[in-house]
Amino acid sequence: MGRGALPRRHRPERAAGGVSDAWPIAVAPHRELKGFDGVTPGRGPELYRVRPLREALLATYATDAHFVAYVVEGREMQPRILKRAWELIGGPVSVGVFFADVDSPDHGKWDLAFYDHLMTAFETLPILAQAGLYLTMHGARIVQPLDRRISVGEVEPFIEAWLHELIDSGLHKHGVAHVDLACRDWTRHFRAPHVQRRIRGQRRRVEYTSPRVDLSRMSAISPPSPVAPTAPAPPKPARPRPPPPLKSAPAPTHVPDEWIHGVQVLGDACAHVHDGRHDLYLALAGALVDKAVVPELLAPLLRAVAIHAADPNIRNRENCGETTAERVRAGVVIKGYGTLRLKWPVIASALDVAIDWSAKPSLAAIGTLEHAEAELREQLRAAPDGVTILAAECGLGKTHAFLEAAIERARKTGREGATRAPLDSKTVLSVDKHSLAIQCFEQLQEADVPVQRLFSPASLKDANGDPVCKKHEVARALVAGGQAMRWELCEGRGLQPCEHLKSCAATHGYEGDEDARIVIGVHPQLAQLARLAGATGLLGIDEPPPLPRSTTITMADLDLATGQLMHFDGIFAAAMRPALSALWAWLRYCPSSKPVGLREALSAQRWGERADDLAWARAGTLRQSNDLAELAKATINEEHHRKGPPLKWEAVQMALGSPATAQRIGRASRVLNTLHFALTTSGAVKLYATGDEHEAPAAVVTHIDEPLHRALSREGRTIVLDANANTNLPLYAKALGYEPELFHFAAPDGAPIERTLLRCSKASRVGWGVEADRFDAAGGSFRKALEAVVEWALEKPASTMAIITMKTIREVLEDCLLPDEQIPKGRYEGRRRLLKAAREHLAPTLRRFPGSILWGHYGALRGLNDMADVDLIVTMGDPRPNVTATENDLALLELDDDAANRRVDQLAQAELEQAHGRLRAPRRSRAARALHVGTIRPGGTGWSGEVAFRTLDGGRPSNATQVHPVKVRALVEGVGGPSVAAEILGVSRRSVHRFMTGKRPIDATKIMLLKSAFSEQISPDGGVTKSLN
Repeated sequence: MGRGALPRRHRPERAAGGVSDAWPIAVAPHRELKGFDGVTPGRGPELYRVRPLREALLATYATDAHFVAYVVEGREMQPRILKRAWELIGGPVSVGVFFADVDSPDHGKWDLAFYDHLMTAFETLPILAQAGLYLTMHGARIVQPLDRRISVGEVEPFIEAWLHELIDSGLHKHGVAHVDLACRDWTRHFRAPHVQRRIRGQRRRVEYTSPRVDLSRMSAISPPSPVAPTAPAPPKPARPRPPPPLKSAPAPTHVPDEWIHGVQVLGDACAHVHDGRHDLYLALAGALVDKAVVPELLAPLLRAVAIHAADPNIRNRENCGETTAERVRAGVVIKGYGTLRLKWPVIASALDVAIDWSAKPSLAAIGTLEHAEAELREQLRAAPDGVTILAAECGLGKTHAFLEAAIERARKTGREGATRAPLDSKTVLSVDKHSLAIQCFEQLQEADVPVQRLFSPASLKDANGDPVCKKHEVARALVAGGQAMRWELCEGRGLQPCEHLKSCAATHGYEGDEDARIVIGVHPQLAQLARLAGATGLLGIDEPPPLPRSTTITMADLDLATGQLMHFDGIFAAAMRPALSALWAWLRYCPSSKPVGLREALSAQRWGERADDLAWARAGTLRQSNDLAELAKATINEEHHRKGPPLKWEAVQMALGSPATAQRIGRASRVLNTLHFALTTSGAVKLYATGDEHEAPAAVVTHIDEPLHRALSREGRTIVLDANANTNLPLYAKALGYEPELFHFAAPDGAPIERTLLRCSKASRVGWGVEADRFDAAGGSFRKALEAVVEWALEKPASTMAIITMKTIREVLEDCLLPDEQIPKGRYEGRRRLLKAAREHLAPTLRRFPGSILWGHYGALRGLNDMADVDLIVTMGDPRPNVTATENDLALLELDDDAANRRVDQLAQAELEQAHGRLRAPRRSRAARALHVGTIRPGGTGWSGEVAFRTLDGGRPSNATQVHPVKVRALVEGVGGPSVAAEILGVSRRSVHRFMTGKRPIDATKIMLLKSAFSEQISPDGGVTKSLN
């Protein structure tokens, strides 16, 4: 077989033993075992079997076997060893074999170019003359035994020197094959050649056999000279911190009021640390200095933290603060936040929360409601050209104030005898939902001001809440795909208008005065609204949509879009087919969780029908180019309607005849619309994949919201009314190229509001097992939190309570109190056990509250006033967004990871502020109580005042059991795999995988259910079951 041909899948004969067989490696059934740390009793089970090198590499494994190069000399079985604990293992730990990963570009499956380069290098490079090699799914692995063993404390410089020799020899070739320098880590795991492994898109493990394993020339060599001294290098000294310009001040003897909650948070976290407390408090003192806390406060703060943590050596902790303060004044190096984050990440996170609390604004600095309203109105009148951002807290009435300014502008009088309205009199407002637009429209009509409201015909409803459009099901499906409803359905392209056209109130897409000087619409119409404002009008954007816009596309979406291409214009379909195939190939073979340029990623893809797809695209567009972006741009011409992908007229007729067909065409149109925009826009477009080894990946296309960006960049005055302005300001500045002016408005409570924070570490989507369609309703943590909420509510008389939480939880809690006939049909199809568990475990707790309960969920609260008069308001859970999605959104704007980490908590705070803002506290006339269950402080002025703090132990439920994940995995596989186990337990497959990996504890009830199902599938002697107890 020549080098240019792809290898046949074969298994070479075992070579005769050589010198290399004297150097064993340690093989584990998988790489998810916990490592020996020298501290935790029982951590690090001895499941790594020491085997000769050649035997280990040629064996076929029934699991996803991985191996490590280090071996505890003299043992047949050994644990995984953490790098910091190798000296505590009780024997010499050494390495006798070097391994190097040679990766294909972007870790995709290797191709002909990679294979040809690799085999040429393997056969010709002198440095590989005594090495072994085997191919992996995404590259290859070089195996090089040594003629002596090297202690793991000294080995990494030798490995690094060898890797650099491989690179310098020509094995590393940019764009073809990459030598991974991360292999210098002696604790690194490597997958064996012949294993049972997970494949993306596959539900079960499949057998993977390396197509080539060549150990025939493998023999021992002398290791190269190390790139660094063999002795461990001393820690790099930190840069001396210069003495800060401190004013002399007497050390306070008490903790300032703004630090009271921060001390409690830090004390709770420090109470769980039992070893190395002296070093911990030194690092904490340095971290406080890094966070701009003055040295005089260090000793009182550490003393208060130690008291709250029930530390037995309070004087020593106080002394840590005094010593650190003296070192800071002298300019001596100290441990700081970096050390705290590295060694005690939980304490570092607690410090972040404490610092956030200490920076709360003073209530004394906040004026009256009347003063805030006057300032807000003045800024609305005086806003200059460009973007001005007004951050007004919930309840101040920023939308009402904007409408008042619009009325003033609309009533301006022009010159006598003028036929046109005066300049600077038109005002356009974009809001986030139709209900708010209707509310504003009616308010202006009551003020006897001409106003026009724009809407999508499919969104208009009658007095009963039913859609006005007779074909709304078809309309919604096509509009979701980017199609123009009025053009395609109402006017019928001028060929076949809708039979209800003349009598339908939704036809024109607006209501009110056509010549009005005030126009109101919703954010999806922002491009049209910005045009109506012109250069002299005022454009207001109330609670704008996110600036980064993301669209998720699954493999099923791509398959559907490809199958529906026949319904689109032939030129467009031919031009977009290669783009669909390229995205499919990227998602199938080389998905990346890190954002990459979409156009570059798709252009680099290869697939079987690529030549044919490109030939059809060139023929259809009359372009002699294989560039996907150029082909997509060629479909834009005057003959096609520019709103959405061009549908054939026959496809519109088919959609009208069947809502199901309309749904399929709409989904396909959404995919094509997203891809076409991504390829033709002048702005940056990023692509990344979601999912993991247990889930099929999905592509996420991220770009700047173009209508919003154009509205912000327009000529004229634009006012953004954004309660989250402080969080979003860096995004606006990055998109606009300058930092717009920001004005903040706040007011105190209009009536006494008693606020309580019930700290619960489990109050999150992960802690409560919340997923898209289910959560752990029977879990002890959530049950305990709900019981605490009801107990709090019963402390004082109340007749109404609002509960706001994640959408999945809100639906289950609300529905568990209703009879089946009142629950939306099909909502619990395939998950009846979830509703049953909620009725059994949660409904009795909720019924203890004697009054009525209003429900809401995060992400759908802005502008709602129906909770303004409740006696109690409760938010359950911290609404942190997905960290990866947030990081990737910010990567689009080239903002760093630190900004993403900060933004996650800031967005959660802002959402909690919106939730508690439903009380309309500045305008409230009677007392109320507010509660948050979680760890994040809600934003807003009210929560900067007096807050009561309570603690709820959100740990493992009382019936949880410490079953090792390996045994859980055995039970799951024994009953038939994750899908069968999920059905038995009434949870999702994702939850089962978390049980199997130890990321989530499994309670005793679930273990018994699995054992019971497992026992039914084995022999009556029960031997297997006994081994799993």
